Amino acid sequence: MGTNGIRHWLPSLGALLVASFLIALCLANWLLPIRQGPIRDQMPDGWMGAEHAERRAYFRQTWRLPFKPEHGWVALAADDYQLMVNGRVVSWNKYSINASLPFQTRFSDRAQGQVPHSWDMPRNPTSQRAANEEWRVLHYIDITPYLLPGENTLAVYVQSQHLPRLAIKGGASGEGLKADIDGRAEAWRALDVAANLTGKRFFEPGYNETEWPAARPLGELEKPVYAPVDPTIWTTPRSELGLSGVWLAGDMRLATELVDLHRVAGDSAWVRIGCDWPYYLFWDDELVGAGGGGGGIEAFDMTRFLAADRGRLSVRVVRPNSETAPPVLFVDGRLGQRVLDGGLHWQTQIQAHPDWLSGAGQWIAAATLSADSRLGALKLQTAEPIDADWMVQFLSLWLVSAGACWLAVRLFRLGAGASAEGYAGRGPSGLLAIGAIAALMLIALRVRYGETDSVLWLEDPVWRPIWMGWVPTVTLLSWWLLRRPAFSVSWPETGWWVRDSRLWLGLTLVAGFALRYYQIGFDDLQADENVSWDASRGILKGLSPEAVSGVLYTRSPLYHYVLALWLAVFGDSKEIARGLSIVPGLGVIIAAYLLTLRIGGRRGLALLVAVLLAFDPWQIFISRIIRFYQFMQFLGVVSVYLFLRGFIWRDGRRYQHWFFVFCTATALSQEVFVITFPAFCIAGFLYYKPFDWRADRSILIGFATMMTVTIADMVIFTILCLTPHVGIATSSDSIMKLHLINPHVFINLFLLGNQRMALAYSVLVVSGFWYWFRGRKSNPAIVTLYLLVFVSAFVASVLLMQIANRYVSPLYPFLIVLAVLTGRGWIDVLAERIFGTGAAVELLRNRWRTIVAGLLLTLVPFQSDPLALVDAYSRPINMGHETAYHFIAAQKSPDDKILTVSPMSAAIVMGGVDYYLMETLSFDEVYRHASVQGQVVDRWAGGKLVTNLEELRRLFNQHRRVWVITDEMESKKMSDELLGFLERTSEVRYEFFGGKVLLWDAGRGLY
Repeated sequence: MGTNGIRHWLPSLGALLVASFLIALCLANWLLPIRQGPIRDQMPDGWMGAEHAERRAYFRQTWRLPFKPEHGWVALAADDYQLMVNGRVVSWNKYSINASLPFQTRFSDRAQGQVPHSWDMPRNPTSQRAANEEWRVLHYIDITPYLLPGENTLAVYVQSQHLPRLAIKGGASGEGLKADIDGRAEAWRALDVAANLTGKRFFEPGYNETEWPAARPLGELEKPVYAPVDPTIWTTPRSELGLSGVWLAGDMRLATELVDLHRVAGDSAWVRIGCDWPYYLFWDDELVGAGGGGGGIEAFDMTRFLAADRGRLSVRVVRPNSETAPPVLFVDGRLGQRVLDGGLHWQTQIQAHPDWLSGAGQWIAAATLSADSRLGALKLQTAEPIDADWMVQFLSLWLVSAGACWLAVRLFRLGAGASAEGYAGRGPSGLLAIGAIAALMLIALRVRYGETDSVLWLEDPVWRPIWMGWVPTVTLLSWWLLRRPAFSVSWPETGWWVRDSRLWLGLTLVAGFALRYYQIGFDDLQADENVSWDASRGILKGLSPEAVSGVLYTRSPLYHYVLALWLAVFGDSKEIARGLSIVPGLGVIIAAYLLTLRIGGRRGLALLVAVLLAFDPWQIFISRIIRFYQFMQFLGVVSVYLFLRGFIWRDGRRYQHWFFVFCTATALSQEVFVITFPAFCIAGFLYYKPFDWRADRSILIGFATMMTVTIADMVIFTILCLTPHVGIATSSDSIMKLHLINPHVFINLFLLGNQRMALAYSVLVVSGFWYWFRGRKSNPAIVTLYLLVFVSAFVASVLLMQIANRYVSPLYPFLIVLAVLTGRGWIDVLAERIFGTGAAVELLRNRWRTIVAGLLLTLVPFQSDPLALVDAYSRPINMGHETAYHFIAAQKSPDDKILTVSPMSAAIVMGGVDYYLMETLSFDEVYRHASVQGQVVDRWAGGKLVTNLEELRRLFNQHRRVWVITDEMESKKMSDELLGFLERTSEVRYEFFGGKVLLWDAGRGLY
C-alpha cells in the first residue's frame, strides 16, 4: 500500500480506534464494575416524622430481645443522622449544612458510598443547589457488639433541608431465635427538640420517654432506594466456625479452592473476615484487601471475580511482634448462592513456598473451631483500584468493540451505495466519530454527576438498557440524517435562532432574572451577608461603614456605598438588599455575550455563553446574596472587554481610559481583583507594541492612578479595620501575603468546582492549549483570556492564605467563554479531518457538524443539575441563625442576655449581642473595644468574649436567664466538656437548620 493509501485509511483507522475505546470505556462501567451496586432495595414500613418538626427530629424505641444476641443489623434511610444503640453512637452521616459536599462522603462507613474517592478540596455552600438526597442509598450498620439480652434502646437524631424523617428496618438473632425491628411509626416515639433536662440524654438507657408522643407516619418512600452492595453482607448471621492453621516464620497461610463458579446462581459475591491480627486477602495472586489488628470485621465485595470459572481464595495472617496467644480468626461469605465458611475445605501451608498463592508447597487441612465472639462491628472495605486483570478484561472489551465498529462500518458502506455527496468514502468515519462522541457524553455525565445523587440514574440497573442502547441509537439516527436529502441544516450558528438573537438574549435575561429573584428572601442570611448589610446601614446612619460592634468595615468601599444608596432609594429589607446583586448578575450575562460575540464572531456561540451563565448554579447563588462578588465579576468582565478593545484591538484611546476607570472600580468593589493585574500587564507587554512613552503617557497616568487608589484602599482597610485586631487567635497574620504553601490549590478548586461543575469547561480549556497554540498564529484575545484564567489563579494560590472559590469568581465567565470557543473549534477540526475541506463534501460536512453540535447541546441542561437547582428554592442552603434570632426576639424578656457562637445575624436582627462564646478563635473574629479598656468583643455584633467553662459558669451566675445559640460548625471548635455543660444545664427551646436555641434559667440551678 502506498503513502496515499495509508493517508486515506488513517482517518478511518483513527476514528475506529478512538470510537471503540470510548464505547468500551462506557460499557465497562456496567460490564466490568469495580464493585457491585447500587441494588434496588425496599423500606416496607415507609417514612415517619415528629409533630411540628421543621428541620430536626429525635426518635426512640425500646427493643426487647428475649435471647442473647449473636448478630444484629440496622438499615436506615435519612438525611443527616446519628444512630445510637444503648447510649453509644454507632453510625452517623453529617453533610446537609454544606450542600457542596460530595455524595455520601460524610458517612461513618465511608466505603458504602457510591463515590468512595472524591477530590479533596475546600468546599463551601456557594451554589444554588439542594444538598444531595443521601437517604436514597440505605446505610447498613452492624450493631452486634452493642446489643444486650432484654431491653435495648434505639435512638436516632435526624436533620434535613426538607423535612426530618426516618425509615428504618433491622433485626437480630441468637440462640436459634430471631427478632425484627418494628419500623412502623406507631412503634417509635418522636420529638422535634432534644429534651435532655431529665438527668439523662435522650438516647441513653433509662431515659423517661413516656411523655414523648408517637411518631407520625409520613407515607411510603417517594423515590427508589438502593443498597450500596449486597445487603446480605449485613443481614446474614456470622459463621459459627473459626479457623486455625500452622504457623510458619511469623505468619499463617490458609487457602481454599473454588471451582465451577459459572454454575453459581446469583450475581453477587462477598467475603467477611474477622481477625485481631493483621491479615491480607488474595484471589489467586491478586491482593483483594487487608485488615485486622483492630478487633473488627471487614467485608469485601468479590462480585467481579464471579466472571472466572475457578479461583483460589487465600488469607495470610501476620503475627505482631508482641503477640504470643493465637489469633481470633473467622472467614465466611457468599459466592452467589454458595455459602463460604470454615467448613469449606480450607487448607493451611506447613512449609513456606514463594509461589504459595498458586497452591505450590505442602498443605494440610486447616482446623476448625468455634468462632470467637470478641470481634467488633462489621465495616465494608473500599473496592481496590483497577488492577492488571481488569485491564486485560478491558482490552478484550475494547477488541470486541473495535470488531463491532468495523462490522458497522462495512454495513454502512454497503448500505450507502453510490453517493454524489461523498458519503460512501468518509461517511462511515463520521458515524464512528458520532458514536464516539455519544459514548463520551455518557462518560462525561457520569464524571460530572459522580459527586451528586444524580449518579444513581446512571447506575440504576433499571435504566441500564437505555444507557447501553444510547450509542447505537444515536449512531443509527445520525446515519439516517446524513443520508436524508431534506436534511440540509448547516452549522447551527445561522438560522432563525441567530437572526433573532436579541429576542433570545432577552428571553435568557428574563429566565436569569426569574432564577435569581424567585424566593430571594426564603433562605437565611449567610454569615458574610450580615457584614455587608450592617456596614451599609452604618453608612446610612453616619456616612462611614461602622458595624454594630464599632469596627469600621472599610473593605470593598464602592460596593458598600452603592448598597447604602440602593437601600436608601428602595428600602431596607433583606429582599431589597439581596436584589442589588441581581443587577450585575444580569449585567455579566450581557457583557459575556458581547465579549464572546466580538472574539468568536458568531451569535450562536455568544447565546450559548449567555445561557450557560444564566442557568449556572454558582452564578445564581452569588446573584442572590448581599455580597460584592457579582458586582466585582460584572465590572471585571467589562474591564476585560475594554482592555481588549483598547490594548489588543486598538479601537481607540477612550477604551484605554475607561479600562482604568472600570478596573479601579472593580478593585474598590473587591480588593482581591488585584490577582488579575499581572495577567493584564503580561498581555499588554505582549501585544501593545510599539509603546511610545510620549504618545502613550495617558496609559502611564491611568496605570499610576489605578495602582495608587487600589493601594490606598488596601492600606486604609489595614489601618482602620485590622488595627484593633487582638492577636490571641489561631493566626494573627494577613490573609493576603506571598507564600508557597500550596501553589496549585486555587487552580484545583477553580478548575474542578463544587460537585465538579467546572470540570467539563476546564477539560475543554486545557485541551485548547493544543488547539489554539499548535502550529498557528495565536489569537491575542484568546491568549489574554488564558492569561487571565491561569495566571490569576496561580497568583491567587501564592498570594491568598484563605482558600475559597469566591476569590476566583471573577475568572469564571472567562473559563466558560474559552470552553465554548474551544469546543466549537474542535468540532470544526474534526469535521475537516474526517471529511476534508473540498467543496464536494461541504454539505455532508455541514450536516455532520449540525448533528454533533445538536448532540452536544443536549448536555447543556444537565450542566446545571436541574433537579437539585429547582429543589434549592424550597430547601435552605444556609444555616438558620437568622431564624434563631427572630425566635429569641419574640421570646426574650428585657433582662435576658444572649450568648452565641454565631453573632453575625444578631447585628441585623437584634442590633447586637451580649456575649460571644468561642474556645478556638480564628484570625479576624475578635477586636479590642475602643470604649472599654481591655474589653475584647466579636467584630460583628460586639459580644463580649467568653472562652472557657469557668467564664461560662460566672456568666450564668450573674444573670437570671441566658439565651444560648449553638451550631454544628462552630461546635467543632469547642471541647466536649463545655458542650456537655450547656446540654445538661440548659433547656432546648428551638431547633433550627444547623443548630439549637437553648435557655439557661437560674431557677433550674447548675448541675
